[in-house]
Amino acid sequence: MKFPCKILLTVLLAASLSACGYQLQGNERLPDFMAVTYIQTGNQYSDLALSLERRLRAAGVETTRSPEGATAVLRLNKDEFGQRLLSVSAENVPQEFEVYYTIAYQVLVDGTVLLEVDSRTLTRDYTFDPTDVLAKRREEEFLRADLANDLVRLMMRRVATLKLPEE
Repeated sequence: MKFPCKILLTVLLAASLSACGYQLQGNERLPDFMAVTYIQTGNQYSDLALSLERRLRAAGVETTRSPEGATAVLRLNKDEFGQRLLSVSAENVPQEFEVYYTIAYQVLVDGTVLLEVDSRTLTRDYTFDPTDVLAKRREEEFLRADLANDLVRLMMRRVATLKLPEE
């Protein structure tokens, strides 16, 4: 008799999740005008641009390398990252760094700005070990890629809320 209870519990859990609006992360429903999107950027191979293109394709959007024929243009006005020193030891050796990633983007449809420039900056910090420089460099690269993914997630949520102005 335990088996039917497990099935019933699973069905009830699934029903309650769908009723509350639960949605798997990354399944944004983008507006129809984003069907064919041109990503205008100064560096199409940056962490952000690559992550954005992957995320758009996963959402069913066709990305194009040319603005001709695109139904929307997602313009990356700013795509910058770097690191800042947070703390040093008594011997003046770096101990902590902060990695930051700053973006500014806007959405255009038929030459009309649909989303004014939206700027975002995310940061993460990490400890530095002067005896393990290569590993810490790799950690900084992972953090930068993670920040880019988080920024793309925020962008996709914002773009998913856009609507064409009523004519």
